[in-house]
Amino acid sequence: RFEYIESHMNDIIPYQDLSFEQQQNVDMDSLAKGVLKRGLRSGNVIDPIFPFMYLLITDGSESMASSPISTLYHKEGERTARQLYSAKNILTDIQFDRVDWENFDRTTKTEFLPNMRAWYAKHIWKCNGSMSRLNLIDPIKYPCPSCPCCSCPIEDKDHIILCPDEGRTKLYKDGVTKLDVWL
Repeated sequence: RFEYIESHMNDIIPYQDLSFEQQQNVDMDSLAKGVLKRGLRSGNVIDPIFPFMYLLITDGSESMASSPISTLYHKEGERTARQLYSAKNILTDIQFDRVDWENFDRTTKTEFLPNMRAWYAKHIWKCNGSMSRLNLIDPIKYPCPSCPCCSCPIEDKDHIILCPDEGRTKLYKDGVTKLDVWL
């Protein structure tokens, strides 16, 4: 199981004050930089084209003829997305297989700005910055899950869109108008 560790914390916190995990991260960064620098000085490095070369790889049941690194990233991303959509009860495995992910990806990249894509993904996965979510993540920093605009007791992903606050209602209507024009 992996755990997120903020990197480069030694830029703002003395090494001795870092947690064990943060110290390990700093140590591994330092070792990796040392190996890379030695390799560059000596010319003893893996050919940078190797991971991007096209190869035919098979596991006996499936074959792929492409760059191993991009295919591995794609397969791992698909596996992770499938688990996430299933765990969040968004898509079943059968529904997941029916989505035209290639065109979905192409459409979102050409039609949405990066911040809109990020917001959309977080909204669908129910992990956006709503107060109820922030309260779950850090109850000390966010002690109250209520909406800061209208004081609704629980600000969740649905409330963000449906909040009766005048400013949020205007943002919503402006967004719908822009979407309508775009369609």
